[in-house]
Amino acid sequence: MINYLLPLTITCLFLPFKDQLGPIQVRPFDGMVLLLLLVSLPQAAAMLRAKLSLGLVVIVPFLVIHVLSAFTLSAVNGMRELLQASLLFALAFLINFYADKLNYRKAGAVLLFGLFAVMAYNIGWHISHGFWSGWKRLLDPKSVFLFLPMLLGVYLLLTPKHQRRTYWILWWITGIAIVLSGERKALLAYAVLSVAFVGRGQLRLAAPVAAVGFAGLMIFADLTDNRYLANQLDSILEPSPTQLSLGALASGEMPRSLSNAAREVQMAQSAELISRHPVFGVGTNAFVDIINQQFGSLPRYLKLGMHNEFLRVFVENGVIGFAAYVAIWLVAAIRLWTLATRFHRTGYFDAMRARLLMITLLVPPFFYVALEASGARVTMAGIVVSLSPDILRLATHRSMRAMKRASRDSLEPLETSENFAGRKQISSAGR
Repeated sequence: MINYLLPLTITCLFLPFKDQLGPIQVRPFDGMVLLLLLVSLPQAAAMLRAKLSLGLVVIVPFLVIHVLSAFTLSAVNGMRELLQASLLFALAFLINFYADKLNYRKAGAVLLFGLFAVMAYNIGWHISHGFWSGWKRLLDPKSVFLFLPMLLGVYLLLTPKHQRRTYWILWWITGIAIVLSGERKALLAYAVLSVAFVGRGQLRLAAPVAAVGFAGLMIFADLTDNRYLANQLDSILEPSPTQLSLGALASGEMPRSLSNAAREVQMAQSAELISRHPVFGVGTNAFVDIINQQFGSLPRYLKLGMHNEFLRVFVENGVIGFAAYVAIWLVAAIRLWTLATRFHRTGYFDAMRARLLMITLLVPPFFYVALEASGARVTMAGIVVSLSPDILRLATHRSMRAMKRASRDSLEPLETSENFAGRKQISSAGR
């Protein structure tokens, strides 16, 4: 049952359904986490004795600072953040506990199906409302455009070459959907991964691939009759500052890109707030209140939550919270590099796949947290990054152990092992 409940719980993070109960938003994700805890009650004793991975431990300081900082604003704000942080940590703890018990073939398939189902729902909703492009009006489901390439990239890395055709087809279908969605951070992450995979992780091959892709997007932007997509692509291919003052924006003048203008305003105000509150910050969720108080006449799109989790943490939680958050990413990057090196040394990965591993697992979530508004999904992205070395190590452990057995057994000229996708793979030790 856990092989289905865990990936379905993660999928629920991307569902648009929610209800407001007083100051608290209730979502399907919350109910799924509680269901997981209920199902896990018979194993409570084993859970209390479970070994905590480094990936789980390193997220605790940030969550504690985040919640304590929220209480400095108000008790209601603190309780709301405490509840959200508790649910996210509970899911992280359950992933840590079940990591060595999961059937990764089933869990991966359920997660892949779930994310594609959410993407299909999102596209279908927009088309039914007359939007044949610009599929980003549902805030939660649009995040799937960024995390689907990450999951497909893992499948491409862990599946034998002759069995990757299906995942390559899904990869290009996802790419078409991302371009039509107009979700720029997803397009940036997808472009980086596509260049890396097609260029086989080598700079000398990636450079011409990137040039061809860049030229293709420019031609598409010039030829398309869809002005929204053309503007979105132009803002990536030819980025430029807003060049409008706050007074002009307040009077109703429209910038070329609403989100870019909002980010510029946020960046300018963040620098001032950091200089005034460098150590502990202004308090979790205080930034929006401060902007509303100081710039009440600005349009609403300029007063939304900060679209950069690194900057938000620095502004709201100070240098202490920022250090704790950056530590999550640094520790994960070091552990992933160590794991990729081990895979290469043992012969499970060649040099190309070892390089692609870190790009696949770090680039999409980095683009997400650096360009998306704060929320449960952004926090969960950091948690996924932190736990990814443990998950990947355990997901590949059976294959690597089988390969070691093959190398020790000189009587077996050929041995197969079951890979992540659940198919039979000829081990390199037996070739």
